[in-house]
Amino acid sequence: NLPGMQQMCLHYAAAGPCEKLKADLLQRITELALYADDAPVPRDRESFDVAAARAERQLVTVGSLVCRAVGDALAEYHAIQKRIKGAITPAWLVALNDIRDQLGHLIYTGFVLDTPLARLEHLPRYLKAITKRLDRLQQNPARDRPLMLQVEPHWQKCRQRLDAARQRGTMPDELQHYRWLIEEFRVSLFAQELGTAEKVSAKRLEEVGRGV
Repeated sequence: NLPGMQQMCLHYAAAGPCEKLKADLLQRITELALYADDAPVPRDRESFDVAAARAERQLVTVGSLVCRAVGDALAEYHAIQKRIKGAITPAWLVALNDIRDQLGHLIYTGFVLDTPLARLEHLPRYLKAITKRLDRLQQNPARDRPLMLQVEPHWQKCRQRLDAARQRGTMPDELQHYRWLIEEFRVSLFAQELGTAEKVSAKRLEEVGRGV
């Protein structure tokens, strides 16, 4: 009984099938309920029964939290997809290609399982920042490119590291931090009024990027 499931499926349609979204949500919610507060993995029947009983009490709370974050993110995603379809002003082309690439790395088949819970909660804000960027692009296209160029070298480096990590089947914490710090940097450039979850600057990104 996932809240808002029908609407989420509608908004997710461009990214993947509804059944996959449902399955991913159920898996994510169950895992988070079982391992809340860094609870240890149960290794015998007795500890599993204790964990399952605790998880059952957490399911509604965790389910609501996850579905609210995912639902809000997908609503933003759907609205953005509608805005960037159809006729394109030539002056917007470079910016829209960058936005499409960003969207493809935020919302895709499997994003619910790939995105850490702490970042799932921020996902709607990252997508709202894209909406703000589109608003400003419409008002002043020339302002967008210098901002995009500040992000580009970090994002290209991060994408290379992400592709290599996925091929290895591992995702180091340092790389995860770098990846999401870039999203915070985008917010700071394109939608400052939304605020950032942590301090971020080009200098800080360079420092964090050295460790990935």
